[in-house]
This record gives sequence, C-alpha cells and structure tokens, in this order.
Amino acid sequence: MTIQQAKTNLLQNLSTIYDEREAESMTRIIFEDINFLKHRQAKEILNGGHLALLSKIEARLLAHEPLQYVLGEADFYGLKFKVNPHVLIPRPETEELVQWIKNDITDITPTGEGKQLLDIGTGSGCIALTLQSKLPDLELSALDVSELALSIVSENAKRLGLKVKLICTDILDPKSTASLPVYDYIVSNPPYIPIKDKTDMHKNVLDHEPHLALFVEDTDPLLFYRHIALFAQTHLNTGGALYFEIHEKYAKDIQQLLMNYHFKNIILKKDIYEKNRMIRAAL
Repeated sequence: MTIQQAKTNLLQNLSTIYDEREAESMTRIIFEDINFLKHRQAKEILNGGHLALLSKIEARLLAHEPLQYVLGEADFYGLKFKVNPHVLIPRPETEELVQWIKNDITDITPTGEGKQLLDIGTGSGCIALTLQSKLPDLELSALDVSELALSIVSENAKRLGLKVKLICTDILDPKSTASLPVYDYIVSNPPYIPIKDKTDMHKNVLDHEPHLALFVEDTDPLLFYRHIALFAQTHLNTGGALYFEIHEKYAKDIQQLLMNYHFKNIILKKDIYEKNRMIRAAL
C-alpha cells in the first residue's frame, strides 16, 4: 500500500465516526508527525511493519481515544508537551489564559525577573512551563495532587530546557498547603465540570481523560475556586494577581465568591467564542 492509499484509507475510516473536518485534520497530523510517515512521497510503499503500526493507531482512534494520547504529545502555544491519560489535554482556550498572564507580567517586568508564580492543578505543566519559556526569569512552582501528573511535568520541563519546582499536595487540605511561600501570581485551571454534565460529553473526553482533573460534585461546583481563593488570601503578595480558567455557567458565581473574599479589580474575560472562560482578581 502506498502512502497516498494509506492516507485515503485512514481518512475514509475516521470519517465514519468523526466529522469530515476533524477526520481530515487528524489524518494530516498523523502523516505529518509520526516518524515513519512524515517526509514520505505519496507513491512510496509502506512495509508490513509500518502498516501494522498504522492499523493500531487507527484502531485506537476509532475507539475514540484522543489523538494527543495516541501520539503521546500535544501542541500548546507553539510548544509540544508530552501527555498521557494521567493529565488533561491542553485546550486552545487555556492558551488565551496564558497570553493574558504573560501580558500582565511583561507590563511589570519583561523577563519575569524577581517574580514567583504558582500553577495549581498543573497537569502537564502547560501553563507554567509556557509562561517560563516566554519569561525566562520567572520562578515557577507547579502543584498537583497526582504524582503521575508531576512526573509528566518533570519530563516536559526537561524536554523544553526549563526549571520548575514540583509540589505534590492537595489544595483542598489547608494543613498541607499552609507552609507554602507567598507568590506574586497564582493560576489554576481546576476541575469545574459537574458530574451531572457527563451525559453531554464526548466519549473521547469522558472515556479517556482523567476524571480527577475534570469533575466536581454537583452540590459544590465551586469547591476548588473557594479553596484556592482562601489559600491565595494568605499566599498572594499584595498587588499580586489570581487567575482562574472557569466554567462559563459559573462565571458570575465565581466573581461573587472573589468579591466575598475581599478580592478587588476583578475582571471576567471572554474567550474567542465570546464565552466567559477566565477571571483575574487582585488583593
């Protein structure tokens, strides 16, 4: 089978469960990124071993496994991050949050010199590490309850030639976080999807991405925002900023929560789809 025939075959099969645009995008990425497929001419013949590997990739995608997990990496803000089912796949809207934070820090110090940032629920480390790649003097700490997630952060830091302090603890346990230092910036993209919303989610997310990083109980959707806001009251420098990625449904509730906890200069920001998806507050 030639490269072109394999590409056509994969596209046809993926189109049975994905819409045309998504199937085309996935096929293009596979033939551009996978070593034994990229830089090959359309008429070149794939050997049996390569065809078997491509068949396995196709089977995983047809089982709704996210392409990023199949490839083992995800693109984010022009960088490539290792990902696996222990961490969420970075989303484009989170790039917008990173850009907002970068702009704010750059306005104060162009390289981040003398500033410390804590990323809570860091996952793959995409927020913290991307910021340091753009602000090389920014001191980073990445916190997560999952040791497996932090191992991915460590690998991504090494791959990108960056430094980050890893903190394995539960932000919901005030005793375990009391001894942490004071930071200039705190950012979090915490779990915020109510369990009842599972029925509305795609199988590739629901069946493969870590539920620990996605869901909160229906009775307390602001659980993580409340705990992080309380933590920030004693661990954020005066004049520092707290940033959240948020569920648009709870934007006004989170805004009110921050007001109740005496934060000021609270700004809700829309993403490219005109949804309230991030918020900034100061002490």
